[in-house]
Amino acid sequence: METDYSNGTYKRIILFGAGYKGSEALKKYGKDSVAYFCDNDVAKIGTSIDGVEVIAFNKLTEIYSSGYVIIVTLAFPCFVIGQLENAGITDYLLYHENNPQIIKYENHENAIEKEHNDILRAYVDRTKSYDLIDDIDKFKAVSKEAMDLSKEKSIALNYKTKGLEEEGYRYGNLQTLERYASLDSVEGRYKPVVSHVCSIPIYSPIQRYKTAVIMSGSYYKYKIHEYYPWVPVFTVGPYIKYAKYIYDESDFKEIKNKMGTMLLAFLPHALENVNRKYSRKGFMDELVERYGNLYNQIWLCVYFADI
Repeated sequence: METDYSNGTYKRIILFGAGYKGSEALKKYGKDSVAYFCDNDVAKIGTSIDGVEVIAFNKLTEIYSSGYVIIVTLAFPCFVIGQLENAGITDYLLYHENNPQIIKYENHENAIEKEHNDILRAYVDRTKSYDLIDDIDKFKAVSKEAMDLSKEKSIALNYKTKGLEEEGYRYGNLQTLERYASLDSVEGRYKPVVSHVCSIPIYSPIQRYKTAVIMSGSYYKYKIHEYYPWVPVFTVGPYIKYAKYIYDESDFKEIKNKMGTMLLAFLPHALENVNRKYSRKGFMDELVERYGNLYNQIWLCVYFADI
């Protein structure tokens, strides 16, 4: 793109997200610097915000190589990050308000936390004067420094800086899959989101997806792709296939012969901040009524029973 320096300004910015934060970013950078908005909402495409046109993603990919700088303005940018990176666009910026609060620790009396706060303040004071739009190399250097701080001092400057997919590790699914694939866990490498159940609700954990998802079963892969076809979704499973065996095959046969056929049922459980009530006795009575004559044993897992 030929840079237009008329009036001392030039339009190089594409704001991805034509919502409230996009309008806020437009005021911050000015209409003379913003060429377009981009949005996935088809109802917004072709409209204008304060005279700035809203374009579709396919147009963004067509004109991106002309030298535009993309700034993602969404409050939850996970999908857009995946969409951009899946299209080979990796040098985007994330919009922040003028005065972001990034001091991590509240307890200033603790020596380690005070040290981390001091490092964070110095980092912010030194880098906030950079014009990252005009010099993408500085942005890359700042990002690398953030990763180095994370590794050397265990300071997380933003969500999932270390690249760990928290829930996948908490339930052990990610370690199991890494072990099965003979992969080493490398700090700083982003990991896919790993479902810890056979299927997941489409409207809750999906909001956390960034660039890749692993789940057991293919049903939700198609459901996700109805709305977000750019999110890579890989199906494996069942997960138990990848787990280490506790018993060898002969032990399994012996145990199965002793126990006969078994139905294993998991009691429903409440999520955090969610009130859900049901009759445990009714649940168990229905199990016995429906399946009591089909199995030798019915076992209940009460791990999920709320205390």
